[in-house]
Amino acid sequence: MAVELFFQIALAANLIGTMNPANRTDTAYLFYAPFCHVFVSSDNLHRRCAPHFLRADQSFVWGYDLKADLRRLIEHYKDPSEEEKEKGLSHFARTPPPDDKESLVVRLWDRHLVPTWRELLSSPQEPRDAEEDKKLVEHINKVSTAEPIPANEVDFAVDDAEFVQITRRISKRKGSWWQLPKNLEG
Repeated sequence: MAVELFFQIALAANLIGTMNPANRTDTAYLFYAPFCHVFVSSDNLHRRCAPHFLRADQSFVWGYDLKADLRRLIEHYKDPSEEEKEKGLSHFARTPPPDDKESLVVRLWDRHLVPTWRELLSSPQEPRDAEEDKKLVEHINKVSTAEPIPANEVDFAVDDAEFVQITRRISKRKGSWWQLPKNLEG
């Protein structure tokens, strides 16, 4: 309601032009503001308006600044050997470089991610149990291939479900980066 009211008042006050039909669509993106920690845009309308719709625990990031910082991160992580790169980004670039005080990404991680992400970096990782991992993968595969329960047959409170599965598909490789280990099967 606030976004719609803002749009109508801004139009009436000639603060937003009526000649560009994209202004309506661009303003509609502000409807997403309550659902994000970071609102990223390279649109001047968003740059001027989005901060007025964000809570104190949210950030507006100018898209060009984020792109520049991501280019810096690519430059920072470009040196690992091909063997290291083939293990996937999560192997050698799990986090942004924590000592990079200039990094926008680091500042966003400090503000919006688990406040202890830096502590997790210095904590030793426990070795994984291959047999437990195998059991977990088998369980996930079993659940993934199970027939969904028709909505009219659900006999429990969905809010009390033990888990919810959301499936996403990503490419093992994107551009010059292995997002997942090269030798990952499946």
